[in-house]
Amino acid sequence: YVSSQELGRAVSAEEGISCFADLMNEKAKELGARESHFVNPHGLHDPDHYTTAYDLAIIAKEARKNKLFKQIVSETERSVTAGQETQTFVNRNKLLQNTDENYYDGANGIKTGYTEMAGYCLVASASRQSANLIAVVLHSTSTGVWYDARTLLNYGFAMDKAIPGSPAEKNIASIR
Repeated sequence: YVSSQELGRAVSAEEGISCFADLMNEKAKELGARESHFVNPHGLHDPDHYTTAYDLAIIAKEARKNKLFKQIVSETERSVTAGQETQTFVNRNKLLQNTDENYYDGANGIKTGYTEMAGYCLVASASRQSANLIAVVLHSTSTGVWYDARTLLNYGFAMDKAIPGSPAEKNIASIR
C-alpha cells in the first residue's frame, strides 16, 4: 500500500517490497543509521540486508516518538474480532510478560526477531522514573537474548543513577 501511494500506481508485490526498502534506507540514513542497508521490510535473510545494534537503537529511538507505535509494541496481547471470529495475538517479548521469569519491570517494547543466520535478536526498551533506555541484542540464543537485554538495561539504569544530570535517553547500550 505504501509503495503504491509513493509511486502513484498499483505495484506488484516484488516492486512494492523494493520500493518500500528504498524508503526504509532513505529514512535510516536521514536518522543517522549509516551502517544499515535494507532489501525487505520483514527482515528475513538476504546477503544485502544488514544493520548494526547502534543503527537499530537509533531507529528504535525515533520510532518510539510515534504514539501508536509506542502503544502497540508495549501491549502484552491484543484481541481482534472480525465478524464472529476473535483472535488473540500475544507479544513474544518476554520482558513484557509479568508471568514470565524474564519479565523486566518498566519494559515497554520493542521487537523480537529470529532467523537461522541472525540467531535470536531483540530491540528492548524500558522506562523508570525519567530514564528511557533502549537495548539491542543481536545473534544471541533463545535464553541468552533475555539475559543480555536485562543486563544491558540494568547497566543503563545504574549508569543513569551514577552520573548526575546524564539523561539516560542519550545513553545507547548495545551488545553483539
